[in-house]
Amino acid sequence: GCKLKGSIKIEYAEKPIYNTNNSFCKYNDGQPISVYLQEFNSQIIANYQPYFRVKYYQFEADAIAGNENTIDTLQYSQDITIYVRAESSQCSAAVQAINFKTSKKSALLQDQVICPNSTTKLEAETSYVYYQWKTENGQIIQEGPTAFSLENVSAGKYLVNLTSANGCSLEQKITITERELPQIMNIDVNGGTATIFVNGGTSPYQYSLDNVTYQSSNVFTKVQRGLHTIYVKDAQNCGTITKEFLIVNLINVITPNDDGKNDVLDYSDLNIKKEVKIEIYDRLGNQVFLSQKQPYIWNGKMNGRPLPSGNYWYILNWIEPDTGLPVSHKSWVLLKNRD
Repeated sequence: GCKLKGSIKIEYAEKPIYNTNNSFCKYNDGQPISVYLQEFNSQIIANYQPYFRVKYYQFEADAIAGNENTIDTLQYSQDITIYVRAESSQCSAAVQAINFKTSKKSALLQDQVICPNSTTKLEAETSYVYYQWKTENGQIIQEGPTAFSLENVSAGKYLVNLTSANGCSLEQKITITERELPQIMNIDVNGGTATIFVNGGTSPYQYSLDNVTYQSSNVFTKVQRGLHTIYVKDAQNCGTITKEFLIVNLINVITPNDDGKNDVLDYSDLNIKKEVKIEIYDRLGNQVFLSQKQPYIWNGKMNGRPLPSGNYWYILNWIEPDTGLPVSHKSWVLLKNRD
C-alpha cells in the first residue's frame, strides 16, 4: 500500500495570569467616574492575549458561574469591587476581584488671599494616612503621616500629595496671593477743603488726618494751612497707606530781624511738588529773587544784600505730581527791614 506523509500543527493557548495588584485609583473632581472595562484587560492580566475571553461582573457568584450577567461600563462615586473572569480556549477559567477606588480631595484646602508681607496656615483633614507638601517646582517642604498642616506659608503656589486610607494619592494645588492695597490717586485741594480719591483694594475706605480718628467721608474741611498726611485703610484692613498734601500758606509779611518770627518767606513745604519755581519782583517789576530748587526760602535779600522795606509781588508755580496739572499762585508780601 501507499504511505502518506504530512504534518500536524499544535498550538497551545496561554492560561491567563492576573497581576498581583488590581486596584485602580481615579478622580473626577467629585463627579461620578465612568470607565469602559475592556480597556483594563491588559492592565489586569499580565500575559493578556487578544484571544482571551474577558468578562466583567458586578457580583462574584455571576463571575464564578460565567453567566451572561456581565457589565461593560462602570460608573461609581465611591470605592467599589467588581469581578473579572478570563477564559482561554479550554483552559479553566479564573475569577479575580478588581477594586476601583476614588482619590480623595481635601475640602479644607482652598486658595487663599492674604495681606501683603504676611503668612498663613494650610491645613488638610487628619483622615489621610500620608502628606507631602511641596513648592511649585517640586521641592519637598515637609512630609509624614501626621504632617496635615503647613505653618508660616507666604504668597506663592504649593502642591500637596494626599494619600487616603484606601491607598490612593491625589496631588492638590493651592495658590496663596497677596491682597491689593488701595492707592491714593489724587488729593484735590480747594482752599481749606481736601478731597481724597482712592482706587484699588476693597471698599469701603476709611480716611484720617492723624491715623487715630477715621471717617468714611473722603472730604476734609477747614484743614489748616501747611503740610499734612492723609491715612487710608480699606475694608480688609491689611495696612495703612499714606500720602502728603499741602494747603499753601500764602505769606504776606516778613521781618528779617533774626527774632525767629517771620524772618523769611518759607515755602519749603513745596518740596512734595514737581518743577517748583518761585519768583519775586519789586514794585517796579524788577526780579529780585528766583528759586527753582530747594529749600524755596527767601530772606529778603538780593545777592546777599538786604532789600529796602516795601511791598513785593511773588509768583508760585509747580506741577501736581498726581495729575500732572500746573498750579500757579500770585500774592504780595510786605518786607519790613531795618532801614
